[in-house]
Amino acid sequence: MNNYLPSYRQIIESIGYWKLPISLGLLTIGVYGVVLYGFGLLLYDITSSTKWTISSMSLANTLGSIGGAAFGVLAGMSLRWISARVLMCAGLLVGLIAIWAASLATSQTIFIICWTLGASTLHATLFYHITMALVAQRHAEDRAKAFMILTLVGGLSSPIFIPVGGLISSLEDWRFAMQVMSLGAVLFAIPGLMTAPTRAIGQVNTEIASDKSNRSGSLTRTMYLLVSNRQLIFLTLIFSLYGLATNGIQFHHVAAIQTLGFSLSTAVAISGARGFLSLPGRAALAFIENKLGAKRALTGVYLMTFISTLAFLLEPSLTTMWAFAIIGGIAFGTLLPLQGLLASESIGERNFEATLASQQGAVSFIASFGALGMGALYDFTSNYQTVFLLAAVVQLAGIIFLQFWSKPRTQS
Repeated sequence: MNNYLPSYRQIIESIGYWKLPISLGLLTIGVYGVVLYGFGLLLYDITSSTKWTISSMSLANTLGSIGGAAFGVLAGMSLRWISARVLMCAGLLVGLIAIWAASLATSQTIFIICWTLGASTLHATLFYHITMALVAQRHAEDRAKAFMILTLVGGLSSPIFIPVGGLISSLEDWRFAMQVMSLGAVLFAIPGLMTAPTRAIGQVNTEIASDKSNRSGSLTRTMYLLVSNRQLIFLTLIFSLYGLATNGIQFHHVAAIQTLGFSLSTAVAISGARGFLSLPGRAALAFIENKLGAKRALTGVYLMTFISTLAFLLEPSLTTMWAFAIIGGIAFGTLLPLQGLLASESIGERNFEATLASQQGAVSFIASFGALGMGALYDFTSNYQTVFLLAAVVQLAGIIFLQFWSKPRTQS
């Protein structure tokens, strides 16, 4: 039996080989926990205690995402000249100081300004568009498995931050909860910062190849690669369309469950389970992609998230809420890595890291408007089921458009 079990040395060697995706996954737990899951979790408490509107908090979330996505494109390109470690350390420091300031704000305007600065900085420098590009460059020969490890570890963000944040907010106020989660983000980020590349990609490429054309990782060339690649542009539009619905649902679903008459503890349990159930999908990513291919696998995942949204539209009950959590949770964890793998099929190896990071940043920029749109629609209708109905229509459109994409025959 021992022949089938890995030895201690093999385990250590495996961890050492995959240390970059593992450590960056730990970093993801913290930053996603604060920016995405933490804010959405605290949304109902914030608006209830301060009397700030849902739409104003949705605006803060959207501005943070927009700023993060816009600067994320530039951050992705800057990997050609700035080391990932410098970029990520600076982003973490500035971002968390600003979010800590937001937790102390007594003015709605000040909160929006501080949150926008903090969330956009963390988003631009530490989110998946950066970490996936770094992992893809380090493990070019096995990107599916590297993405699986990165997102599997990072997928623990929701199962950790939602129940812990919910417990803290039930014992103390939302301000204290936000501060504790910010400190937690620092602890989770340390391993990722220690293993992040210390040299810019352009410097590495210079040592690998002396060809001048391979060393010209200019902003102009990266932009040219983005706008001249029709398949990549089409994918970007599809991912962005689907992301409008997905991001909006991710931000609003805890508050939406509460408005349907369920308690905070029930909403946290459902949301936490949704996050935890994303882990099996992430773990099976490499197997699914190998068996079905990225396009067919992503189509299946899109269909599952669409069905989970439809469950939310049925008569509110624990059964429908758990159906929303279970079906959507299993699919949710594979969305970003499958989109990254499919986009990789449209990108040549030259300037790969900067192009992929910039493409993912562009998707985040457009998709970030989803939370704002859903918040404004809720303030207008006072009915989250109407909001989720529109999200389902958008998801269905994304599924249909994806079927018209085809893999490019040649890559440069």
